[in-house]
Amino acid sequence: MESLVDNLHRIHRVITRALAVALAHGENFAREGFADETSRRGFVDYARCLVLLLRAHHEGEEEMLFPRLVGGTSGGNLAELEAQHRELVAALHDAVAATDRAEAGEPPREWLGELVTALAIIEPRWAAHVELEQKTVTQAVLDGLMGADDQMALLRALAEHGQKNGHVPPLAVAFLVYNLEPADRAALQRLMPSQVTNELMPGPWRTQWSTMQRFLLE
Repeated sequence: MESLVDNLHRIHRVITRALAVALAHGENFAREGFADETSRRGFVDYARCLVLLLRAHHEGEEEMLFPRLVGGTSGGNLAELEAQHRELVAALHDAVAATDRAEAGEPPREWLGELVTALAIIEPRWAAHVELEQKTVTQAVLDGLMGADDQMALLRALAEHGQKNGHVPPLAVAFLVYNLEPADRAALQRLMPSQVTNELMPGPWRTQWSTMQRFLLE
């Protein structure tokens, strides 16, 4: 059975891959420009999914997960996790603002450099944060703090928060699914309504998320 820890780690893997992809392509586009509107639109969609997911993930942890960890892990580790979140706030704010301007149709020279700079700050800080969090928020720690039903309720609450505060579903779902390797992808899809994975994703939603195809895994 999928656990809260399994799913936290899975979201971490989505964000870790997407940061590397968005930064590498963003640097290339900043040097060479976008070949056409399709490549610009796809990159904006991908970057927008990334920064909104990262913001929602952090907010969800701060509001719902970290308060539940008090007393179950070392205070120093929890304080450091919270400090790492605070260190990411300014760069994440800049990244979201850059994609806001991209969505508003401003030319790349107005937002692309700021986005790349913000992602370059976020990526190493995110890597350090994930390393500490996965050492700190273990299944043993969670089992000592709450039962299985409470863990599943927390998982649902975190997922609902992410869905509410992320990008539109046709883009956000594809972003989650196709930034994962096949085994992880299958596990995530088992948690989704079959209508989404079997009908909407390959059907009417595809024309929307296909803009990001070049940045996603097969």
